[in-house]
Amino acid sequence: MSDITIKIPAALLRDLVRIAEAALDKSATTAHEAARETAFGAPRMTDPQRRMIYRLGFQLGNDADAVRDLIRHRLGAEPTRDGASDLIDQLQAQVRRKTENGGSREAS
Repeated sequence: MSDITIKIPAALLRDLVRIAEAALDKSATTAHEAARETAFGAPRMTDPQRRMIYRLGFQLGNDADAVRDLIRHRLGAEPTRDGASDLIDQLQAQVRRKTENGGSREAS
């Protein structure tokens, strides 16, 4: 039998360790809650926030790839709940401006 080397990205390993620690820690409500935090302990963007960002991006004339790039550009690799909330506010303002201007503006 030969040795096998498996490479695991550091962020994934940290998440797995956090989940395992939370499962063993009686004070943590659930391991799932621990997985809902970024590497810096900030709450991750929620699924409803992600759906809202996509919906607003579509209203601004973007396709799914453009919205995904917007999320990565504005919020980084680990979007936080607060960052997503700020982005939603900005996109809602752009949708309002687009509506007021007769649909001539798109997301940047």
